[in-house]
Amino acid sequence: YDILLYKITNEEYFVEYDSTAVEYLHKHLFMYRLRKNVEIQPVNDFTPWVIYPESDQKSSELLPHLDTLEKFSTKQEGVITSVIDPRTSLLGIRVVTKKDSNLLTMLTHDSFKFIEGHSFRINRYKLGIGEGVIDHPPGVCLPQDTNVDFLNGVSFSKGCYIGQELTARLHFTMNIAKRLMPIVFEAKDNYPEFSPEASIVNEKDEKLGRLRSNLGQLGL
Repeated sequence: YDILLYKITNEEYFVEYDSTAVEYLHKHLFMYRLRKNVEIQPVNDFTPWVIYPESDQKSSELLPHLDTLEKFSTKQEGVITSVIDPRTSLLGIRVVTKKDSNLLTMLTHDSFKFIEGHSFRINRYKLGIGEGVIDHPPGVCLPQDTNVDFLNGVSFSKGCYIGQELTARLHFTMNIAKRLMPIVFEAKDNYPEFSPEASIVNEKDEKLGRLRSNLGQLGL
């Protein structure tokens, strides 16, 4: 399942996930809790934010600025946690605040502006990075299918975990049949959002893959 995990303290973690599958994820987590003394509960009084550059920059150019910004935002009242996106610094900084806090008012520099989520979605598509249950259908995706092995989402050195044997075998044999890739439609028309899993075919009507999601000209 596609999640982002935040360590708040040694005994407390936040899990950010696609809210459309909240019941499925909770059931999944409870199933593997077994008899451990672990409390799992949904929280609705927090808001996730993303601070990221609109212009294309190299990761090495971004890191010094992101590191400074991360430390600044962490100190602000109402901020629960602030981290450089663990997948890639090109996705900027993830910030979790209390629901009644406005991150934009904390960032007083006029170079910051609030934009709707579709802009960040386009940025993800350019990088070939999916999010949520549409891009990462639960129960049918292997980590390598969605590039999680490139995005710091899987360990090949830790002990046993669910799916570890197959994941490790695919990694070491490099026998990976499919991956999530960015796609760009040729014309810059105002494309509709196609149905998930729509077939992608070539001029010979041969199936090349499936479209997970798109926004205008860009998709996965």
